[in-house]
Amino acid sequence: MNPAAASSLLLHDDVLNIFNQLIVCDDPERGLPFLQALDAIYQHKLRMCLPPIHNSQPFPITEIAQIQAWLRRGETTQPRAHPANSAPIWLGDQEIGLVLVDDSDEAAEIDLAAIGARLGIVLNCWQLHSLRRRAQSEKTTLVRLCQAANAQQELQAVLAEAYDALRTSIPFNSFVATVYDPAQQLNVLSYIVDAGKPYVDNLVGPVSNSLQGYILRHRQPLRFAHIRKEIESYPEITIVRVGNGTPIRSWLGVPLLISDGRAVGILSLQHHEINHYSDHDQQFLENVATTVAIAIEKAMLLQQRDREIAALTAQTELSEALGRAHDVGTALESALVALEHSFPDHVYILFVLDPEYRVIDSLMKENGGVYQDQEIGVQIKADSLSRYVLQQPGPVLFNTEQEMQTAGVSWHQIGDLDQPITQALIGAPIHATDGSFMSLLMVQSYSPNAFDQRQAALLGSIARQVALVIENARLIEQDQRRLHELEQANRELEEAQHRVIEAERRRAIGDIAAGVAHDFNNLLGAILGNAQLIGLAHALDEAQELAKTIEIAARDAATIVRRIQVFTRSSDSAERVPVNIHTLIKSAVNIVRPRWRDEAQLRGITIDLIFELEPVDSVLGIEAELREVLVNLLINAVDAMPVSGPLVVGTRQEGEQVLIYVRDTGIGMSAEVLARAGQPFFSTKGSQGSGLGLAVSQGIVQRHAGELVIESVEGEGTVVTLELPSVSPQIPQQVRPRASSDRSGSIIVVDDEPHLREVTRRILEHAGHRVTDFGSGSEAIAHLREHPTDILLTDLGLPGMSGWEIAVTANSVRPETQILMATGWGDHVSAEDALQRGVVAVLSKPLEQTMLLEAISQALYLAQPAGE
Repeated sequence: MNPAAASSLLLHDDVLNIFNQLIVCDDPERGLPFLQALDAIYQHKLRMCLPPIHNSQPFPITEIAQIQAWLRRGETTQPRAHPANSAPIWLGDQEIGLVLVDDSDEAAEIDLAAIGARLGIVLNCWQLHSLRRRAQSEKTTLVRLCQAANAQQELQAVLAEAYDALRTSIPFNSFVATVYDPAQQLNVLSYIVDAGKPYVDNLVGPVSNSLQGYILRHRQPLRFAHIRKEIESYPEITIVRVGNGTPIRSWLGVPLLISDGRAVGILSLQHHEINHYSDHDQQFLENVATTVAIAIEKAMLLQQRDREIAALTAQTELSEALGRAHDVGTALESALVALEHSFPDHVYILFVLDPEYRVIDSLMKENGGVYQDQEIGVQIKADSLSRYVLQQPGPVLFNTEQEMQTAGVSWHQIGDLDQPITQALIGAPIHATDGSFMSLLMVQSYSPNAFDQRQAALLGSIARQVALVIENARLIEQDQRRLHELEQANRELEEAQHRVIEAERRRAIGDIAAGVAHDFNNLLGAILGNAQLIGLAHALDEAQELAKTIEIAARDAATIVRRIQVFTRSSDSAERVPVNIHTLIKSAVNIVRPRWRDEAQLRGITIDLIFELEPVDSVLGIEAELREVLVNLLINAVDAMPVSGPLVVGTRQEGEQVLIYVRDTGIGMSAEVLARAGQPFFSTKGSQGSGLGLAVSQGIVQRHAGELVIESVEGEGTVVTLELPSVSPQIPQQVRPRASSDRSGSIIVVDDEPHLREVTRRILEHAGHRVTDFGSGSEAIAHLREHPTDILLTDLGLPGMSGWEIAVTANSVRPETQILMATGWGDHVSAEDALQRGVVAVLSKPLEQTMLLEAISQALYLAQPAGE
């Protein structure tokens, strides 16, 4: 029990007030004035002793640095007998120190027990505030480190961030952080700060018998309260001093452990005071180390990814370079470049040998220089590493000199003799299929454990590529044709890669083209047959009837052409407008009509198309893209129906959503196939499908803020539903009839197709207009300069001067002349672009008589009569 709790605490009111003020303060610095007042009341006789209670001298109660050190450590001591001139300071039931005076006589005059109890209360309050501030500081530190790790900063920056964050949470004189490569058994990075200044030396290189090395080997934290006394228990550790040489007393270090348990570095703190670090300090430093280790592991993974990308890039470049190599020398130089990209900062050697192990050619690259390593004709020694590698079936890996000695081979120093001896090496043999030559690729390092099996396999892959080209280079006269075929195959592969993304669209267009060919043949037959019958007609009525039939066939042909144009129109910059769903469905059905009707009949089946079209709102979107989705779904449904049956297309409204569904009675899909439906390049049609149709459709639907849902039962059929957000139907504005004129006018017709120009001229002259026609824009403009004209009707696509150029020039020459544009791509010409160029109307070819005369009449209304 706390004996001070039973004290009468008969203290003077001034003393009690001072203690009350100290309790209100949250740290020693703010309480210093009150401690000084208390010290003055007791004539500077009060002393305090805090843990380690018997290892330090008593200090005045105003010495707040000692108090702050205790608050940070928060240590207690075991109760023991106390001198008569002292009393314990209690924190709850734990003794945390002593309050005392210099001699027993003075102690008799002061109620030390009451003062000790009150000091315990004050220290308890200060400790709670200190712990709260420290917890907040540590939380902030960890958040900062997590942000630094997630920002994918350089490791040097992460270590600097760890230093900067720790110095606000744990006092230290020196900070040491290292990053360790377990494969090479080397420190590859260090960050050291001593007394607030970066330390110029570093710990990069082999790990010695140091404090850091001990932690890396044992993967456990290490803490010394007094390192000079405790280090004797660790004979394998050599004391390391850093910075200005100030002896360290307290030392705390923790390993940086990644997910697989390997140590990839250390964090350590040093202080010149004894017993400076507590259990809490160690736990917090371990938490910091965990965050730093995550950043290091992420960096290691990113570096590994970059190495693999570099290796793949190097192999690709090597394949291309070797494809251009027509001699052994060029092949070896290309291989050197690939080795340098795949294994940076090493030494690279290549040999080409005859069957007797004599050098035919050799190259070596080191420190950026390329030179011949062995004299031509020299025989490789029987006990050499090169001979050993050549006799192996695949790549060879040595990570230490001892491994080479164990294999019974010797290594003759090559390259720069001032460099240390080779410690690690990977080599790959190359053998000609006919035994006419051998070759060897080697990569060496002056550091042990520099390579792994993955890199050895990569070298083997490069060696196989080099072997093929060296052999081809030596046999190029006899194998020229085969080399050409390989190059052609490579080009075709590259072209196929560029085409694959558009494969699905081309397939759909091909389906449409087949139907168009079918329909066009029928229409052309009607046009040709009736045109021939006109020549045989004996009466005007009969000829007019035949001409009417030709006109109908031509209109149908124009409709088919527009259908193709609508489907293939680019929508990259198209605006989203309200789309009528029923109209959209009917246009998609018409596009696929040859597929579900004619081709199905050729297969001997009948597909009954059934519409279940309930009233629905419009959707906001790009009509051409949505039509493409429906066309793709209809084609898929038809392809999935090997026998006759109904194919249902329907709509319904569900709240704010418009649902469009396509339900077939085909073969359906299994659960496994349904799970993969929509994945790019997955197709159930074999070579007949690209596997992009549903993937493209899903992308389009998602861009329209919708969803594409597939339901299927194997053997029963499939239902694909498009769910799209609706827009409120807009009330169409009343269309005012356009004003027109029934007077005749002067017209210039420009078209480079004589028969089209002739037909247009005859139609206009038959309507009573005065027409002058030209085959080029320059002729038309020359005529316009001399003759005022009401209307200029020009084709868009003309040789020499385009329709746009004619319009701009005509407006500058005769502003009063009305410009009309005729083009086979009329639906694709922007009305805004046309108006900016002075074109009042754009007409789509083929020009129908009614449409043409109506446009002329409206233009005449706008035009002043020529010559007036």
